[in-house]
Amino acid sequence: LTHFVASIPKANARWTAGDALDRVLDKFSGDIVQAVQALKESKPARTPELLGALQALRASFSACAEYCSPATASSASATSLKFPFTRADRQVRDVLGFLYPDLVGALPPTVTGRRSGADGGIQIDVAKMQNVPIESFHLGSSSLKFPRLLNGLWQLSSPAWGSGSAESQEAALALLVETGLGAADMADHYGDAELIYGDFRSRLPAEIQETVYAATKWCIFGPLGQPVTTEFVLDGVKERARRLGGRVDLLQFHWYDYSAKEYLDILVELVRATKTHPHLVAAIGLCNFDAEHTEEACRYILDKTSEVGLVSNQVQV
Repeated sequence: LTHFVASIPKANARWTAGDALDRVLDKFSGDIVQAVQALKESKPARTPELLGALQALRASFSACAEYCSPATASSASATSLKFPFTRADRQVRDVLGFLYPDLVGALPPTVTGRRSGADGGIQIDVAKMQNVPIESFHLGSSSLKFPRLLNGLWQLSSPAWGSGSAESQEAALALLVETGLGAADMADHYGDAELIYGDFRSRLPAEIQETVYAATKWCIFGPLGQPVTTEFVLDGVKERARRLGGRVDLLQFHWYDYSAKEYLDILVELVRATKTHPHLVAAIGLCNFDAEHTEEACRYILDKTSEVGLVSNQVQV
């Protein structure tokens, strides 16, 4: 991967938005995202060799960004070069923080291309937002007012639907917000979905950020290998809040085996986290639970906390 990225400046490659090479580079950036996601989920040994390889890949992104920058362009025509690896660098930066948490404070910011606004913010037409009648509802007993329709980011879990640039994704999300669809559903294993949405939301005007909601998931696909503790569950919440750059408005829990009853204690701890750490997570829901085990979970949480605590169950149909 590093060799490919480093070869771009060496080859003096040129491209314009939408041409064949631009599309190839966007696809390659998406492939890096998927490769790094697989690395995250495999939880590899945190060796110095792996650290060096990831840092070298980030260095190649920085060199490519410098090559694309108008400040280093050799001609006026070169100013149209678009940096193609914002998504890839953001994902690699995240895996470095995930695998080597002691480095988080020292990691350089994500390498980006041009931004929508002059200050790096995203421009939203507020007048359009105010003129769109979208049905909304309160999420449980919370004050959060979700639109009835959410934008799903499942397609980011695979390049089978194609790969978009950071700029095109940003423009699409901005259009959704302007049309009243200010909530998105994603998951921890949907590629870089949480990072994309978190970066997008963080650069919206402050008054609009408060109306843009993130629903994500905590998906556990195998045995825990450790006891359920408050610290373990809170670490899971913090990981998702970190990628989203702020509060998880709805955290939906997916479990692999109903006969493994640890999931009940995890749900209790998640519901408690909405009270002890509301700045990290606002509400808890389920993902693909059947009726029997939804009832089991509600009764168990009610017994432990004196409230049902769950606000939703997302069921795939």
